[in-house]
Amino acid sequence: MRRGDLRDSYSPDRHYFFSHLKKPVFLSRHIGFLLSSVLGRFLTRMRLLRRAPHQGSKQWPAKILRKRTLNVSAPECGLLLPRYVIAGVSGELARKRAEELQEITAAAILDQHQDAEVYLSEQRWSWLLDSMLNMDAEPEVALERIEGWISTHQDYEDSAWETYSTCERVVNALTFLAMLPDSRAAVLVTPQFSCFLAHSLTWIYQHLEYYGEQKTNNHLLNNARALIVGGVALGHDESIEAGMNLLHAFLPRLVNDEGFLRERSSHYQLVILNWLLDALKFLECRESSDSSHICFLSSYVQRMSDVANMLLDGSGQLLATIGDVSPDFSPLQSALRYHLLFPDYATGEKTAESGVRGGWYRLNSASGAVLGNCAVGSFPASFPTHGHNDMVSFVWSEDGDIVLTDPGRARYTPDAVSLFQKSAAAHNVPLINGFSPFCETLLPNGQWWPVPYARAGVDVSSENGGIVISHNGFSRSTPVLCHRRSINLQQHGLVVEDVLDGVGTVDADFLWHFGSLFDTFDEEQMMVRGTQGRSVSISVAGSQNQQGNLTAEWQATPLIESPCYGLEKASLGVCFSLRLTLPATIKTKFVVSKCAE
Repeated sequence: MRRGDLRDSYSPDRHYFFSHLKKPVFLSRHIGFLLSSVLGRFLTRMRLLRRAPHQGSKQWPAKILRKRTLNVSAPECGLLLPRYVIAGVSGELARKRAEELQEITAAAILDQHQDAEVYLSEQRWSWLLDSMLNMDAEPEVALERIEGWISTHQDYEDSAWETYSTCERVVNALTFLAMLPDSRAAVLVTPQFSCFLAHSLTWIYQHLEYYGEQKTNNHLLNNARALIVGGVALGHDESIEAGMNLLHAFLPRLVNDEGFLRERSSHYQLVILNWLLDALKFLECRESSDSSHICFLSSYVQRMSDVANMLLDGSGQLLATIGDVSPDFSPLQSALRYHLLFPDYATGEKTAESGVRGGWYRLNSASGAVLGNCAVGSFPASFPTHGHNDMVSFVWSEDGDIVLTDPGRARYTPDAVSLFQKSAAAHNVPLINGFSPFCETLLPNGQWWPVPYARAGVDVSSENGGIVISHNGFSRSTPVLCHRRSINLQQHGLVVEDVLDGVGTVDADFLWHFGSLFDTFDEEQMMVRGTQGRSVSISVAGSQNQQGNLTAEWQATPLIESPCYGLEKASLGVCFSLRLTLPATIKTKFVVSKCAE
């Protein structure tokens, strides 16, 4: 397989779709979707031209909130805050966070990409979180920085006042205060600060991130969290009710009955669990445990904390960063925050059971674990997500080290690395005639899948102690009518079986993305070697029309994974290419071993 192919699974779908539009039958099947897309784009641009700063394509949620304005004033008697009992966090998590900070500082790569998130992160006061996590909070220094920010940010057209960042400032500041002893917290609660909080809540309410029932994403939950947390602190009942009304309306849409966020990101799953725990913690200091608000939030928190246990490893950090990585806090910071502020819910020391839940699946052995996600049902989704083209991919770890990884996403900018990390070619998937299992987005940096061309069905189940994923995504453009992938975890090993049903001959490329601990592929030995004496042997066998051991063309390529936003770490891609006569079954076996010292 050529190196260029490994880094581009976008082009085949784009070329196929746009070239086939010349065919009358193909065009007739898609004309309705195309006209709808063009009209939607035009209306959005017209709304953007008419709107004031920070309004964009936002809409007012008239079915949820009646009043269009909210007048919040600062209380005369101080702020109402909960108190956090800080019991400390895992030394392993703290050590890994210190190493992560060193890597980020050494890399210093964010500023090279003109990333708006660099500026916004400075406006969200996330430095307060590091003060909390490091247990070195100095309220006097914090007060000086906060007052300096308030006095120099009076231009409300500046992006620092976009709604999401305003929400982050409110909650980060109040959480920081709630972690301090009363006497030290009082230093920060100045009249200027209280007025600033009141104005921020008014601003958030007037600029809610509601984009209609289909296009609204997790940002509205953050808006609700800030209204509740700020409303409790300021004693403003209308803010609390507005926040709860938003949660009642959209938590059932965005989080399913099992507690999984529909947006297909392991990191955002933990981020939003922290958000709901913030809202619950503040509500508990003013409402009884049997109040309707507490009961509603508690039910979601309990389900999402159970889900978190499935996504965390034994040390309490995320097993994998599947999908987008939030620019607000790194996955390690999110895990530390969860364990530090909410130890009664954090269950990182437990081992999640193997199985399938809410489209996510996990396998466990004595030494290893597998984690993956599928949007079960119909692809593409009708709502925005943080998911990537990774639905037959997965992550595999052995003894706490990532063997087969997920690349995460370095940035939200349209740079080559970040765009590649979203694509199927960055994941552990097969390509057929260059096509990914599911259609790639046809936009350079956005989400647009034309139907019926892109439409596919997908299912995931637990069978015989393993995981089975079935889909018909390849049938849009290749002779493969159905692909069935079975994943079985063994002691220090993994077996992946790919069954391709159809008629004809195809070129198949099987892509494997190894973690940053592995840097060398020995084609003669069919082995990937790591920097810490660990190696992974790979064997490939076929059945049906492909008998016995197969002769494959192998290719190793440098890749990049991003365990947190803005960080790029070298990793290794290995691909083997075959010409197959359908139907075909390919079995790939991996065995991990320690090299002799």
